[in-house]
Amino acid sequence: MMAAKIEAQYYTFQVRATETDMFNRMTIPAFTGLLQEAAWQHATELGASTHMLMEQGLSWALSKFSLTIKKLPAIAEKVVVETWPLGAGKYVAERGFNVRNEKNEIIATAMSYWIVINLSKRRIALMPDFIKALEVLLPDREVPAFENISLDEVALNRAEEVRVRWHDVDINHHVNNLIYFRWMLDALDFDFHKHHMLESMDIAFLAEANPSDVLEIAHSSPDNDREIFHKLIRPADAKVLATARTCWKATS
Repeated sequence: MMAAKIEAQYYTFQVRATETDMFNRMTIPAFTGLLQEAAWQHATELGASTHMLMEQGLSWALSKFSLTIKKLPAIAEKVVVETWPLGAGKYVAERGFNVRNEKNEIIATAMSYWIVINLSKRRIALMPDFIKALEVLLPDREVPAFENISLDEVALNRAEEVRVRWHDVDINHHVNNLIYFRWMLDALDFDFHKHHMLESMDIAFLAEANPSDVLEIAHSSPDNDREIFHKLIRPADAKVLATARTCWKATS
């Protein structure tokens, strides 16, 4: 039975060695994974988990995601993820996040937009009534607003080809959104990553990537070493699966 009113919940995680990069910082895919783990746990506690929806032939899927980062945590550091639902409409449910370090400083904020998919028809479904009926107590928190991504006048360079592998596919039988993050970021040059840190990211998930798909990743050249646009394409049907905008700051 769901609570009558939903409040923010807090989940503590410790950064593992396998989740860090060459500079001892938590990787972006691992960091965003913490947010989604917190969302998963909270949804389970509310009786709205993926497994519960699957009993009705439905499942959650991430539609859009916005992230701002002030600092990435280091190995063995503990972080607290605060997450809360912001209500649901006909098709979309929203959820916000704050991440604090051991000094209780906010090091990241995020906003996520979730849809429910019909697993047999492989298309968006109406948001279940019991989710729309939830009463939420909105905390006084700032979260990033999603900025629409337009690639109409952006020159993109084909970066590389990727093939969907076994470990890329999740419980929905499609490529997990964290893999999209990793593919897009890994397509950037090693030296660029070495001298830059991600400040913000907006990503829109437009279509599913399926087992054995062969995909292409394209991105723009850095705009004054700051803004980069990304696109994930399936050449077989010319389908655009995801678009993103990332903003960076130079570290050296």
